[in-house]
Amino acid sequence: MVLWSHTTDVCGQKGTGMNRPDAYVYLADIYCPGCVIEAMIVQGDASPAARDMPPETVLDQCAYAMGIDRYDQATYDTDEFPKVAFFSGDDTCYHCRSAI
Repeated sequence: MVLWSHTTDVCGQKGTGMNRPDAYVYLADIYCPGCVIEAMIVQGDASPAARDMPPETVLDQCAYAMGIDRYDQATYDTDEFPKVAFFSGDDTCYHCRSAI
């Protein structure tokens, strides 16, 4: 597993041209993009309405509301907010157990 510490966004909005992340590390577990939102809802960090939104939009809105710069992952911990992670192994999502 590689945590990707970056200062630009992961969806190309600031010129990185990168695609959506493979997974997120949150509360010491690995989640696929859809399941990380479910985990945030359970923790009270996101509203149940977030289930109907794209994960990146939810993460942007929640980070803003929490005062977190999610594009500078060095400024927060995975216990506070999900961090982008790219995997090159046989990792699975903690929630749904799908391959990452």
